[in-house]
Amino acid sequence: GPMIGTTLGHYRILHLLGRGGMGEVYAAEDLTLGRRVALKVLSPDLVSGPAERDRFAREARAIAALNHPGIVQVYSFEDASGTSFLTMELVEGRPLTERVVPQGLPAGELLDVGIQIAEAVAAAHEKGVIHRDLKPQNVLVTKDKQIKVLDFGLAKLRIPESTLQDDLPTQPLTGEGRIVGTVAYMSPEQAEGRPVDERSDIFSLGVMLYELATGQRPFQGDTTLSVLSALMKDTPRSAVDVNPALPAPIARVLKTCLQKDPERRYQSVKDLRNELRTIREELASGELAAPVVPAARRAFPAAWLVGAAVVVLAAAGVAWVLSRPAGPAPPLSVRHVQVTVAPGPEFTPAVSPDGRWVAYASAVAGNADIYLQAVGGQTVINLTADSEAADYDPAFSPDGERIAFRSERGGGGLFVMGRTGEAPRRITSDGFAPAWSPDGEEIVYATDRTTDPASRVSVSGLRIVRVDTGEVRVLLEADGMNPDWSPNGRFIAYWGYGTDSAVRDRDLWVMPAAGSAPWRVTADAAIDWCPQWSADGRYLYFASDRGGSMNLWRLPMDPDTGRGAGVPEALTTPSPYVANPRASRAGGLIAYASTTTRRNVHRAAFDPATLRVGPPEPVTTGSRRWYSVSPSPDGEHLALSSSQPQEDIFISRADGSDLRQLTTDEAFDRFPEWSPDGSLIAFYSNRTGQYEIWTTDREGRHRQVTDAPDYTAIYPRWGPDGTRMSFTDINQAATVLFDPRRPWSEQTPEVLPMPPLPTPAALLTPHWSPDGRHIAGVANGTAMMYDLAARTWARVGTGIAFWLPDGRLALLGAGEMSVFDPAAGTTSPVTFAGPPPTWGAFTVRVTRD
Repeated sequence: GPMIGTTLGHYRILHLLGRGGMGEVYAAEDLTLGRRVALKVLSPDLVSGPAERDRFAREARAIAALNHPGIVQVYSFEDASGTSFLTMELVEGRPLTERVVPQGLPAGELLDVGIQIAEAVAAAHEKGVIHRDLKPQNVLVTKDKQIKVLDFGLAKLRIPESTLQDDLPTQPLTGEGRIVGTVAYMSPEQAEGRPVDERSDIFSLGVMLYELATGQRPFQGDTTLSVLSALMKDTPRSAVDVNPALPAPIARVLKTCLQKDPERRYQSVKDLRNELRTIREELASGELAAPVVPAARRAFPAAWLVGAAVVVLAAAGVAWVLSRPAGPAPPLSVRHVQVTVAPGPEFTPAVSPDGRWVAYASAVAGNADIYLQAVGGQTVINLTADSEAADYDPAFSPDGERIAFRSERGGGGLFVMGRTGEAPRRITSDGFAPAWSPDGEEIVYATDRTTDPASRVSVSGLRIVRVDTGEVRVLLEADGMNPDWSPNGRFIAYWGYGTDSAVRDRDLWVMPAAGSAPWRVTADAAIDWCPQWSADGRYLYFASDRGGSMNLWRLPMDPDTGRGAGVPEALTTPSPYVANPRASRAGGLIAYASTTTRRNVHRAAFDPATLRVGPPEPVTTGSRRWYSVSPSPDGEHLALSSSQPQEDIFISRADGSDLRQLTTDEAFDRFPEWSPDGSLIAFYSNRTGQYEIWTTDREGRHRQVTDAPDYTAIYPRWGPDGTRMSFTDINQAATVLFDPRRPWSEQTPEVLPMPPLPTPAALLTPHWSPDGRHIAGVANGTAMMYDLAARTWARVGTGIAFWLPDGRLALLGAGEMSVFDPAAGTTSPVTFAGPPPTWGAFTVRVTRD
């Protein structure tokens, strides 16, 4: 606007933030106090004379008296150069409108938003201020997910005092489109021009929460009159009917908020807030059961789900799920039958098109082989017994006569064999997770694989190969995993990071099989993976942790457009972790692996003189899967992260007692690291949409440390004096150093040169030496050490590298450990009192003593 760069009173106008019915809002610098503020420059018709100006000043003083962390603070009402304006707190945040997603927010996130808004509104009501214009555009969400409500009471100031009883904004104030946006959130009494009280705000808050819960407004229309008609006459659908994954108590709360008679609503916002808090506590404790998901409204063939195996430590669990023919929305009937009973893990199952056979991989004979078993039978046939290499990822052809699979024989690639294992032949020299085209002439596959969707950091492309000639064409260079071809042959579904690998959400995508741009069909913090089309193309079945554990879900789809046609529906299985669901076509079967994984923390005495590790003893017990652990500098506490049931940060005493959870969101919160003084724990998280570095104190108060769209920041490490921190940027395979004490906007990060290796690679799990002069880590399996003063790299061995308190480097290999002495240049083996443990990059730490 023309005001940018000018001075208004003692405020320098910096840039335009937005426009509204009351005027324009600018970011400005207060030259007197040296702070940044927001200036709402008022439209001249609002303060056209002394009486209007006095009234505005009087009301603005009342609004400025509101002081609550959830309310954007109004500082003053001022005049300068003939212009009237309000000065307000400048908040860096995004409007709540951006949080509205078609499938609705997860229940926990919805409750957090609702409770925060209710607390802010309750604080205003205590001061006698009614908002009158609650809507998502007037709510900001900061990067640390704090709610800030804008424009308390200002709607009242848009209305001439002589007609104050009419709270309905008129068309000249906003225009038709803006009126529809405002009217959609009004209470009936406000729309009729009747006097309003606190209960009007409760209705508006209910409309907002309904929209967040379901992805749609309760009262809809194309014009002001049609919206008003719906508002006055219609009863909205129950929120749980629109979003079956929504807990029923939340739907009841929304129904109470949206009562047309104010006497039937909550009588205070505090009552509403308390109800939301109770539901959140019941969800967290498990007292509130998961919702029963109604069956689809559209008729579809009876579907049987076959859970094919378990992996890792537990026995197999196989489920048969039968859905009744579509009627008046009966509940989905589910029964479960175990199919595989052999010892050892089974994985990557597939089911034949006619539903009679299950193929899966198992390492029961030593190396992984592909086995065939009749559904309901116990005889197992090893189809790849003649191969000494690992064979897995089977996929039946559409006619059921051939099986495509991944094999590591001869350097690895995709192979095709007969259904009973005859005549295997190579069709590609790369590829994983093959899926056949409906005509059986082509196979789509990924260039990478994973067994753990939460921990993968690589990027996989998609390729299509002709089965008869082996001719390969590139389908997707951006990230794509576990593709599946739609029954009509027009679309390919897959999961991955999408077109921007810096955004690490695991979502479902669809793209034309002929190529061109993909589109996202799920978009949230949940892990969604392994999509599989139903036989009629009207559903995508997939595994997801959106319900709190990794289970089976389905998403209604439009088979003609490949677009989502509803919200995800839970198909709850008895499995603690569903992996690799694979669907048949004609038989309507889905095979999945049922996995139980436990990973606990152990500790053992280590003698740095003799390099001997004593017998381990457990620190944690139970069914969680602990991902990484970090001892506090004083050795009294542990910081831990768990990857199941969801990824969060915990703290406990050194013996595992007094375990407390510090993060509770659905994002990935990973790799906790104590600060040198023990006051903070750094971790990385994708809660903003990409990985950034965060800190938390021991009470769970979080702060975002980096705000770096050019980086994908993981593995934070403090320097020994706390003045420097490093992280790995997996986008650019770089190690980045900065000062964690200063705001990111004031940083000039230092990027270390890449390790001099034949294949460029990022330095993973970087670790500072005790004297702060070196950083060590692992790149492509090679342990590397960087001299910060000399700016040189040195190769010190193989495996994961971390520093011991005496300045030597511990190196972790496959089932072995050694110690490298940089001063002497020697490496010595570490011995164990028992069998050496199996570990990964995150699992071993040495206390300072």
